Amino acid sequence: MDLLVDRVRRIGVQATGADPDTAADALRAAGGHAETAVVMLLAHCTAEEATCRLDRAAGDTRTAVGGA
Repeated sequence: MDLLVDRVRRIGVQATGADPDTAADALRAAGGHAETAVVMLLAHCTAEEATCRLDRAAGDTRTAVGGA
């Protein structure tokens, strides 16, 4: 399981340019949900707001970040 968490954290770093600690914090706040963490980091929002954005965007991360 640790390998999966590390992989998701690396994806968050690559997708957002965040440092590893910030990406790990976002991933924890997002309950381990990578897409939510990415939206949080790129849209500078909470996990709850990121979840709402993803719901409104039908799960499309790019739309969730760009349109609210």
